[in-house]
Amino acid sequence: TARARTGMPGPAQRALELVVAQHCDQWIDSAQFPRCVVSVVVQEQSADGSGLAVTLNAAWCALLDAGVPMRSTCCSISVGVTEADGLVLDPCLEEETCASALCCISVNCHSGAIVSSTPSHGALSEALYAAAVCYAQGAAKVLEQVIRQ
Repeated sequence: TARARTGMPGPAQRALELVVAQHCDQWIDSAQFPRCVVSVVVQEQSADGSGLAVTLNAAWCALLDAGVPMRSTCCSISVGVTEADGLVLDPCLEEETCASALCCISVNCHSGAIVSSTPSHGALSEALYAAAVCYAQGAAKVLEQVIRQ
């Protein structure tokens, strides 16, 4: 469930809820407990950019902390494209507003495979997307090391 910061959830929260649910279905090893229901509630407390990646990483960490059996370690990385800096990992809100394109790439840390790639706005060329995936894979390895500490 995705909750609005205040008031009733709107279309943005419903879309976020769908994305989080799809990712949770991929992460959770439900074969061990086929009749178990897992409920994840996310609520944005403040926004400083990279919202989808932060939400997905928070949901994954919450499931891990709760002891839910997981299939793999998955980290999500936001990548933005700005004219001044080129590719930017984990862009802040100011960098997001200046970005010509923005996407959230989820990486399986064990295999390095891309679990999902969710564009927020704009389009990436094939070369920029390939570079963004390489950066995201490297950042996911670093994030995994931080989580494991």
